[in-house]
Amino acid sequence: MEKPFNVEQLYRQQYGQLLAKNKIRDAGIPYQMPADDELHARLQSVLTAIYLIFNEGWLANGEQQQRMELLEEALRLGNVLSQTMQDNSEVRALLALMVLQHSRRHARFTTEGELVLLADQDRSLWRKDEIQKASTTLEQIFDSGHGLNRHALMAAITFNGAGPALNRSSPGNCR
Repeated sequence: MEKPFNVEQLYRQQYGQLLAKNKIRDAGIPYQMPADDELHARLQSVLTAIYLIFNEGWLANGEQQQRMELLEEALRLGNVLSQTMQDNSEVRALLALMVLQHSRRHARFTTEGELVLLADQDRSLWRKDEIQKASTTLEQIFDSGHGLNRHALMAAITFNGAGPALNRSSPGNCR
């Protein structure tokens, strides 16, 4: 029987890789960017890992409804990657998707710990500043003509699904 995927194990592996990178840096081994085709393949794995970490925090099981440390770490990694690769629409779209989802964190559960469906969430608890930040990023991505990637489409769907509480003057009217 195959073991289920374990995000914490992936997180530990990522941390181990970080330690290895620090050893490489300390040894003075020069950093080289991979070729474009290799970079794209590696980037897809990195984006997938970041989103898995985010989802593990977002959909935590057990007594903890959300694992804020995983959510925050995924957002931090997304921000670092977005700052490093500012022209990459897929990186920026993943960050926008995570920010959009994270903006609803205070409305997702009742005080008793029960999940609140999106349609029933108290929208006054949503972080409008985060929604606006993600919305602006998505608008820039779609306006650039590079919006057809999986994370941009998922973010646009998330934005559209949020309903009338959001200003519909941007990606809510998904192109």
